[in-house]
Amino acid sequence: GAPDTDLNGCLAFPRAAQVFCLHRRTTTLVTGQVKEETAPGATRLSPDKAAPGRLLELARGHRAIENRLHRVRDVTCDEDRRRVRKGAGAQTMAAIRNLAVSLLRMAGAHTKMRPNP
Repeated sequence: GAPDTDLNGCLAFPRAAQVFCLHRRTTTLVTGQVKEETAPGATRLSPDKAAPGRLLELARGHRAIENRLHRVRDVTCDEDRRRVRKGAGAQTMAAIRNLAVSLLRMAGAHTKMRPNP
């Protein structure tokens, strides 16, 4: 059947204790261009376990993880343009890229490397 919905027709999150929105504003240092976005979120943590400040801390921690590995794989390994996207081949290539990034970090390489043009 159809998923449960609330009165507004939105998907229901039966285990969510809180919902929130994060408003992000980023400025490109070179151009000065400002970009704003709002990202919705949901958590099982109750307000007494995760007040707004704690939710922000958790979201920033998640973003740091995203930036640390996935962004490096996207930028350094140019992963978004790779053609292997399905099955074991994609998982194997992701594991090889993770290994390469880890080895480079262990060798002291900078984490925000850029690919050669």
